[in-house]
Amino acid sequence: MERTAELSMFSIHPLEFPWRSASIVLWALLIYALAGAAPDAWVLHRGMQLAAQPWGLITGHLAHSDAGHLLWDGLGLLLVGMVYEPLLGKRYCLVIASAILVIDIAFLACMPAYQRYCGLSGLINALVGAGLVAAMGAKDCWAAGFGLLVLGKVLAENLLGTALLTNTAWPALQAAHLAGMLAGMLAGIATDAADSRAAAMHHICGIAQRLPLQRIQGFTAETQSTQREAPRPQAHLDDS
Repeated sequence: MERTAELSMFSIHPLEFPWRSASIVLWALLIYALAGAAPDAWVLHRGMQLAAQPWGLITGHLAHSDAGHLLWDGLGLLLVGMVYEPLLGKRYCLVIASAILVIDIAFLACMPAYQRYCGLSGLINALVGAGLVAAMGAKDCWAAGFGLLVLGKVLAENLLGTALLTNTAWPALQAAHLAGMLAGMLAGIATDAADSRAAAMHHICGIAQRLPLQRIQGFTAETQSTQREAPRPQAHLDDS
């Protein structure tokens, strides 16, 4: 009985087609079709070349080093989007934007040994991080379990210093995967707290809006009751 009650605390959200993730994959496919593998004009550089091609801060996440890299990232993003887009909702775009900023800064400031960066894997891990936070809040056991597995993979990659499951033309940047995961988790926590505050304020405003009406209705009812209960003045006859 206790086990049944414990399980009832969790829920499973239905899977939906990940339209936002699919649109990102389409952009990545388009860049690969037009420019090929690791296009120098689209990947993220550092130094003087970054100053000449600042758009690489964004397009670097859409370019890929080879077809296998694109296949792994494309399928991975669709899978992650299918699990977490329903939970993230409108927060999806904020998570992506935050992850791009954090990953770019981490690459430029903390990975001096690498001159170029490309791929969707950092953004994929960011969505997992934010989705894990959302799944824990929604008590979605399957989405939370999936997120914990991916988190374990990212931590293992950083401890071992090598990528698991994938082998691409460019070496995988485990630190970028971790940066994306942390960026997503922080964005998830921040947006979850903001949503909670907004819900609380909406509830408080609703109560405040009802109070004056309740007071007026109460005053009107009390006045009418007083008028009904007040004794009527008696007429006095003049006997003179």
